[in-house]
Amino acid sequence: MFKREVIADLTRKKRVLADSLECVDACCHECLGLNFSSYVFRVCGGNECTVASTRLKYALMDTRDQDRLAYYRKNISEGRVDAKMGTRLLAYAADILLAWLIALIAFTAGIQILINGGLSKELGTLAKSMQDEAIASSLIHYTAEGAAETDLVRSERYVKAIYGYDGSEQPKDELFQYYCVYVSKGKEAIPVSDFNKNILKIDDADSFFELHGEYAVLKPENVVFLDNYYSIDKTAEGINLHKAIVDFYSAAHDAAWKQFREAEPYVGMLNEYMAKATAYYVAIGGVHIGCYFLSSAICFLLIPAIKKRGTTFGKKILHIEPVMLDGKPITLASIFIRGAIEMLLSCFLIPLCGLFIYGFDSMTVPFLVAGPVVAQLSIFFIAGLILSIVSLVFAIARKDNRALTDLAGGTWVITADPVSIRNAQAELKAKMKEEAERGSDGE
Repeated sequence: MFKREVIADLTRKKRVLADSLECVDACCHECLGLNFSSYVFRVCGGNECTVASTRLKYALMDTRDQDRLAYYRKNISEGRVDAKMGTRLLAYAADILLAWLIALIAFTAGIQILINGGLSKELGTLAKSMQDEAIASSLIHYTAEGAAETDLVRSERYVKAIYGYDGSEQPKDELFQYYCVYVSKGKEAIPVSDFNKNILKIDDADSFFELHGEYAVLKPENVVFLDNYYSIDKTAEGINLHKAIVDFYSAAHDAAWKQFREAEPYVGMLNEYMAKATAYYVAIGGVHIGCYFLSSAICFLLIPAIKKRGTTFGKKILHIEPVMLDGKPITLASIFIRGAIEMLLSCFLIPLCGLFIYGFDSMTVPFLVAGPVVAQLSIFFIAGLILSIVSLVFAIARKDNRALTDLAGGTWVITADPVSIRNAQAELKAKMKEEAERGSDGE
């Protein structure tokens, strides 16, 4: 009964050699286990069973699997052995490291040229002009180190300026200087009366100021509170008044600064500066891309094409090389196809070219600005990582371990290490001898 079931199952799945069936008939039925889903045979014992399982396994192989097995044995016997996946990954890592180091050196040189170029000098001139105009407006003050004063420092200076002002001369605070003294192409000075009414709100009941001749001064009670604030023992009234004046000044200063920024000549200089700054940062992005393509072209195109063997720096030091599928030396066209794919897979290096100068801020450097659309270098980083992972999955999932570069170039990677080749040939020779001995014993 078992024999008929086995024969029926074999007939339904594949045509089986007649001598294999005779051998199965002669064997103990319980010693041969069959798993047709993977064509794997478990042998429990008996030399006849071993021979039968080997013959049945070969008979049940797909034609492509049989061709692949013969092709594999032929390649090994002729010295062409598949490179191990780990070795290939190490070679790729070495190539990436070399490309990155070359890109870093090239970027350092390229960015220095850009910094010393005409566009950088124009930006410096515009920035100086904008700074001088801001200083002339009295709205911005700079420290001895050249940094703009903070809001806290500026507010405290204003409070002290009006606290010590008695109205005997023209006020020195920045609000009065901006509205009543500063004149530019897009702004005229306003009368003192308008300044007192519209800016200081002197007609309001809760105003901090009162008129003293032409100019406005702090009300006497507010002076008393500030006396208390600047004394050793502060009271709540003095602290609250100081905070209220600071809040008033901050709001008035923000309104004045907004007006200044939107008026000529500052607004024209600002727009010109922003346009040139955008072009400058796009140029920095271009330096990133250019340095990467230079370094990757050296590593993935020039070095492999020097001796027309397709071996990159990493493959050379780890003794592996790509060949055509028929085992012939790689063609120049395949070298360039493989190199182009490797350059595409490694484009995640582009934002890393400026890592030592700009840090991870280089991820946000734009390389293309078209209206509201701003394309940043992080696009290359994400795309390169995704493509590299896809290529790795391809190589791991396929039986022949061919990555995207191999599929595109019609190649496969073999080892050039003599020791690995001799070991593979010895292993194949021993396996074929063992199979031959099993076959002769079974007959």
